[in-house]
Amino acid sequence: MKPRYTPPIHTPKEQLDHRLHTLLHTRRNTMCRYFQSCGLQSGHPRILFFLHHEPGMTQKALADTLGIAAPTLSVSVRRMEAAGLVERRLDERDARVQRLYLTAAGEEMQSRCDKGRLFMTEAQFADFSDEDIHTLQALLDRMIDNLDEAANTLPPISPDEGKEDSQ
Repeated sequence: MKPRYTPPIHTPKEQLDHRLHTLLHTRRNTMCRYFQSCGLQSGHPRILFFLHHEPGMTQKALADTLGIAAPTLSVSVRRMEAAGLVERRLDERDARVQRLYLTAAGEEMQSRCDKGRLFMTEAQFADFSDEDIHTLQALLDRMIDNLDEAANTLPPISPDEGKEDSQ
């Protein structure tokens, strides 16, 4: 195990925040490595998950659900089609509408993703007692509530804000 960099932070809250960041970064990297070993690219597991649970979504509905732009999703869907994981079918009632479905290979890949998520969960909490898990869950719930409350105190973002930076 490589030594972890600890930035010059001084308060216990800053140290904990850094540890949470490290946990999330490590978790994301581990899951990405697992999914890459299955032949998936970033974002594909979420697409598989939603199409498994909501077969027949339109591309627009899926993009909205994932919180990504339709053109971004379009690239992923084309790649997944080429890999034989996803197929488009015309809507039975409206031939102008295409719906997305997992193929048999897509369902198999979704099953592999589920196994990866289970592996991650088991590894992450390997030596945790039930009491540890309940305590951590309560603390994380409080943190989520605190962040939600803090976000509600921020001024609203205007539609034009940030456009100058991107031009």
